[in-house]
Amino acid sequence: MTAATFWLQPIGDSATEARLDAEHFDPAHEALEDAITSRGDARRLGALVSHCQRGQQPEYVQGGEVLVVNSEHVGEHFIDTDGAERTSRDFWERKPRAHAVKFDILMNSTGVGTIGRVNCVLHDGPTVVDGHVTVIRAETSVVDPVYLAVFLNSPLGRQQAYKWQSGSSGQLEIYPGDIRRFWVAVPERGTQRAVRERFERAYAAYRRAAREAAAAEAGVVDLI
Repeated sequence: MTAATFWLQPIGDSATEARLDAEHFDPAHEALEDAITSRGDARRLGALVSHCQRGQQPEYVQGGEVLVVNSEHVGEHFIDTDGAERTSRDFWERKPRAHAVKFDILMNSTGVGTIGRVNCVLHDGPTVVDGHVTVIRAETSVVDPVYLAVFLNSPLGRQQAYKWQSGSSGQLEIYPGDIRRFWVAVPERGTQRAVRERFERAYAAYRRAAREAAAAEAGVVDLI
């Protein structure tokens, strides 16, 4: 039997953050925020973005022209564009709120184990997201979007998602207003660029590997 873990929190903090759940005030969260803010280059996410909003439930259309990304397609590191379904150009034109454009950041906003998972849109072509995914659009004059996506998908961002999630174990949610409250370290541009270049090399390798895997599978089919 393991010893219970507990901590004390001033009641005023609950009023300030409008939260009563003990997990939100886990001292590990405060320690992480202290580590980020002590750098001197920390900014709230809301100051770095022009858009932070969930998508809308799509109308799926087999063979449609527009890619649909839902929470299943926001992977550990990259969007699963090959597994994504499709919708019509008409839906895309009628639902601008659901749009995701190149270099937008997509965050899973529901689900145990996947909440807070983040990918960056690196593919071309019209794309929409469903209501379980939040689209975050960086102000590129202040932060590189690929760097920001990598930061948010790292343990530094994922732990903040766990802090700000709401609901019961089966119905976890994280809302755009709370996502805007994340702390982000914003280093100088050269450092951001180095992170972006490394990540884009990884993405290119991932796409090559996906093509090779598909070719291998096609080759097995041809044998039969």
